[in-house]
Amino acid sequence: MLSRVYQEIDLTLSKYPAKDDITKEAILDAVYIQLCKDFAIDISDFGKPQDDHAWLTWLEQVLTKILERSPERFFQSLYRIDVPEGFVNSLMKGGQNSIESLAEIVLKRELLKVVLRLHYK
Repeated sequence: MLSRVYQEIDLTLSKYPAKDDITKEAILDAVYIQLCKDFAIDISDFGKPQDDHAWLTWLEQVLTKILERSPERFFQSLYRIDVPEGFVNSLMKGGQNSIESLAEIVLKRELLKVVLRLHYK
């Protein structure tokens, strides 16, 4: 799964190269920090993905727990990340695969936000 994330990083960097020579791992660290900020995640609640291949699974678990604990916070966070409301509504009707799709979209949006910030800083 992470190979798809790395492919997305490569694609995003090809469109918006960072001004500094930055590693993919550093970008993922910045994405993690951005996710924690946007979802108001306490690191002690969820930890950080320990394995590079665990990113999407980790995010699926985070999204599921936040949705169960606080649906309002969940939807506010998606709004902040700029995931279209209609898309979220249609995904939520679809079951477990919906969380997987949503996790991938959220990760891509956050990745784009981080790379654009690095590009224009």
